[in-house]
Amino acid sequence: MNKSALKRFATQARLDLMAMVNTKLGYLLSLDESSLPIEYRDHASNIQKIKERCSKNGKIDNEIKDDFVEEVAYTWFNRLIALRFMDANEITDFAVISTTEEQILPPIYTKAKEGTIDKDLRLDRDKFFRLIDGKIFASNPDNEAYKMLFIAVCNYYSSIMPFMFESISDYTELLLPDDMLSLNSIRAVVVNAIPVEDCQDIEIIGWLYQYYIAEKKDQAMAKKGKYKSSEIPAVTQLFTPDWIVKYMVENTLGKLWILNNPSSPLKSQMKYYIENPEESSGFIKISSPEEITLLDSCMGSGHILTYAFDLLTKIYEEAGYSNSDIPSLILEKNLYGCDIDKRAATLAKFALTMKARIYYRRFFRKLVKLNAIELEDFGSEEFKGIKIFGSLLSFKAESEQFNEGIFGENTDEYNLQKSILSGQYHCVITNPPYMGNTRMTKELSEYVKTYYEHSKEDLFACFLERCLTFTSDKGYHSAINQHSWMFLSSFEELRKVIIEKNHIASLLHLGLGVFKELNSKVVQSTAFTIQKISSSSKGIYIDLTTLNGLEEKEKDLFNRSNWYHADQKNYLMIPFTPIAYWVKKENISVFKNKKIIDYGTLFQGMITGNNEKFVRFWSEINVNDISFNCKNVEDFDNSNNIWVPYNKGGESVKWYGNQDYIVNFKNKGTDFTRGKAQFSKFFFQSNISWSYISLSLVSRYFPRGFVWDVHGSSVFLEDSSLINYFMSLLNSRVGNYFLKIYNPTLSFQVENIAAVPVVLSENHNYINKKSIENIEIAKNYYDIHETSWNFTKNALIHHKSNGKIETSYSTFCSYWHESFNTLHRNEEELNSLFINIYNLQEELNSNIELKDITLLKQESIIIDNELTLNADEIIKQFISYGVGVMFGRYSLDQEGLVIANMGQEIPNNNTFTIDDDNIIPVLEDDYFTDDIASRFIEFVKVAFGEEHHTENIQFIEDVLGTTIRKYFVKGFYDDHIKRYKKRPIYWMISSPKKSFNALIYMHRYQDDIFARVQNNYLREYITKLEAAMHTATTIANDESNSATDRRKATKDIETITKKIDELIKFDRDKLTPFAQSRTPIDLDDGVKVNYSKFEEILYPIPGLSE
Repeated sequence: MNKSALKRFATQARLDLMAMVNTKLGYLLSLDESSLPIEYRDHASNIQKIKERCSKNGKIDNEIKDDFVEEVAYTWFNRLIALRFMDANEITDFAVISTTEEQILPPIYTKAKEGTIDKDLRLDRDKFFRLIDGKIFASNPDNEAYKMLFIAVCNYYSSIMPFMFESISDYTELLLPDDMLSLNSIRAVVVNAIPVEDCQDIEIIGWLYQYYIAEKKDQAMAKKGKYKSSEIPAVTQLFTPDWIVKYMVENTLGKLWILNNPSSPLKSQMKYYIENPEESSGFIKISSPEEITLLDSCMGSGHILTYAFDLLTKIYEEAGYSNSDIPSLILEKNLYGCDIDKRAATLAKFALTMKARIYYRRFFRKLVKLNAIELEDFGSEEFKGIKIFGSLLSFKAESEQFNEGIFGENTDEYNLQKSILSGQYHCVITNPPYMGNTRMTKELSEYVKTYYEHSKEDLFACFLERCLTFTSDKGYHSAINQHSWMFLSSFEELRKVIIEKNHIASLLHLGLGVFKELNSKVVQSTAFTIQKISSSSKGIYIDLTTLNGLEEKEKDLFNRSNWYHADQKNYLMIPFTPIAYWVKKENISVFKNKKIIDYGTLFQGMITGNNEKFVRFWSEINVNDISFNCKNVEDFDNSNNIWVPYNKGGESVKWYGNQDYIVNFKNKGTDFTRGKAQFSKFFFQSNISWSYISLSLVSRYFPRGFVWDVHGSSVFLEDSSLINYFMSLLNSRVGNYFLKIYNPTLSFQVENIAAVPVVLSENHNYINKKSIENIEIAKNYYDIHETSWNFTKNALIHHKSNGKIETSYSTFCSYWHESFNTLHRNEEELNSLFINIYNLQEELNSNIELKDITLLKQESIIIDNELTLNADEIIKQFISYGVGVMFGRYSLDQEGLVIANMGQEIPNNNTFTIDDDNIIPVLEDDYFTDDIASRFIEFVKVAFGEEHHTENIQFIEDVLGTTIRKYFVKGFYDDHIKRYKKRPIYWMISSPKKSFNALIYMHRYQDDIFARVQNNYLREYITKLEAAMHTATTIANDESNSATDRRKATKDIETITKKIDELIKFDRDKLTPFAQSRTPIDLDDGVKVNYSKFEEILYPIPGLSE
């Protein structure tokens, strides 16, 4: 089954059908009922009904109209794919929509033209043949006659499958696409898109539905905030992978049969059956297949139920039942299902009916009432909200049944729904909806908070809890959902209920990559079978998290090296009661030790509530307005500044780093959403922090001077001498081992860190020494970047020896290779030490892959397990430093920042002269004395000397792979934007087509700068271009010049003309208003606000508003 092709077809078919229906609907709505065209005169009442369906208060309502179009389009899509499936499986007597290469018209139509029409079809035969014979006017008689036949077939099947082929309203017939017979018709598209071989598997129906709603689902999921009630069915539809369905059905329904019939041959036919010898007793006794009940409480399109049907047919056959009785018995006695989505429920019932008809050809002769339903409220108080709550709604079975007088024809449906929702079942299997509490509607959120206290954080967990109430004592519940219920503290009480009152018989820890529709890099899944019984038996747990893709996970399912046998009662002895199946019983005693929380204080950080207002990168602000080294609140008060360093988490960096942000702390957090004033004694104190979201825990040392964001939560130790020991523990494999037990997700909570058990070693002094060395290496690395406020000078300047940049680069590489290797050795040694301290030699090894060393990430890549430094990035850092020296941000004469405050005086007598007007043109040619390429070449000469100047420039250009000028024109500014994370400190004034570019330094901004750019550079540049064009024109017109020179001159004229036209327009329409307005800026507002003021004349920054 080519699912990619099916998805393309279904999504396009939806758009095409909606367009067809919308076009025809628009035409019908435009008709005057008093003067209808001849072909519509018999349909005046139906046209009126269509207008009524699309109206509100007597006027056409576009929203109602759009919903109507969606409904009608899906009606025809549904019928077309159903009939294609039935044709392909020879369920129809003559193919209704399908054709062959030999027969280009559907057989039912060619047979009808010959006079062979099923007597059960309600077809106006006289009109049919008069159309064919041309006795009734029609622009396309064959097409109109076929449409009559097609609608008659649909109405015929409405008596057998009323859920799939609801009787079509006369007015809906008018909206059937006009073209149903040609090779380009929607019918032909359906036939060509769905191969006969794909129709041998009923699951194609479910896939097509999921793909049909995919665009609508994606649109809803892309929105932020809570879902609408109407969006819930679409956003919670996930088609369960086939082999996982089989695992769930075989280990519930199949297991129940095998336990009751130990010698059954069925066991050998169940590929995914997991046998546990300890499960020989304590199961529901059954004497007949007719006694078994199975429910899918979120059945979707029926994937689970259809496989259960297949398995039940084998069970009935084994029990000796007649083939003619089996499908009816299964549908009437065994299988139950419900869903809030009408369309999905319809497909589930169709799929089950098709299973029954394919199994027994005469099945249609006996009408069977299916126990698969769409959940409806019936206007009843008892079912109020059920279209939102679904089968989470529960009540007692004894409540009153409603009689014919109240609900009329809906009485049976009402009582069936009541029976299903109040019943208990031997097997309850489902793939529940996934929806976090923050995205629930208000009604749904309040409902689960009231009735599902232990599982309210996510719908999937609520359904886990609900399904256990659906399950009979000693029965089985199986599901696939997110693995967060196994670990997160918010589900701890739910886990306790499962562990104390139920038995996890088997669990597949699937990890990432199960559902492509979800974020496969974040959402981790698990499938499991729980028996509703308290048992001391060990469960079987299969760890598939390290395998990529569903196919690999399936292939390795029975690899016993992935299997664990665990006593779930042991989980109760671990903090938070995680389902940590891999922890050996002998290792559980370590959890009795003191925890990190016993040595200090941990808490979540601040939430400003408005980061755009309060948070900046430090490089955006006047550096003198930032208090970097406060020891306490009193220090801050005395500083008279408002900005302080802000630990906001960030990238996965170990030991030291991520010191990028500052926060407006003027009111000491009292104006934040959560300011943590109660923890003010910890403000500005040294601490251990960690990355809140990361594949593995990485912790960092933060010296005095910081406050902290919720993503920069921290550990404050009472004994500061333990900082290095604890940080080494958290950065080790042992620390991550415990974190994986508590919470193997991508986010590390404060309570998880707090619960790490501590074993203080006699080697703690040695461990501290290694930790300090690692911090120093990481700090040195962090500070070689100009984005660190402790940056002093570029690394190539630091390593300068003989005047050659290449030599400086080689020295740089040698130094950092050695530092990298030292850090790698230290981390592996620390791993070894802590593995021995915690006696985890069998569980862990000390090895660390080079890619997991968080040093030189910007400047290197790992190739064949070797560190390879990237000269390109190192040279680009040097160039960036050079530009900083040009603007006076840095100087060759002193370390660190020089000009980093607005209004600061420009120092004199610099070895390399600072640009005097804060404007550096960036052009394709050398038109100005302070041109950036020329200035940089001069900078290299001053910084490294004249002796090797030519060699140095050549080395730089060889590394860049282009000339210095071309890099500045076409690469530098994009690199600068990236280096400063979309908050550049140098601003590029740029014409729309980049013919003119000039850099300015925001910390030297003056409100007349755009006037100076205009007068001293842009207009001067235009004048120089006009002179160049005059020269080119002279060459082109001089016949004494060579043909090559004249052609080149002609091409130059064309290029220069375009540039001049662009720049004159840019000058007049864009730059002049800013040159005249003299707009001030306030650096405290940050780059986003200030840059946006001038975005019409500045280089565009994608994502600046993020």
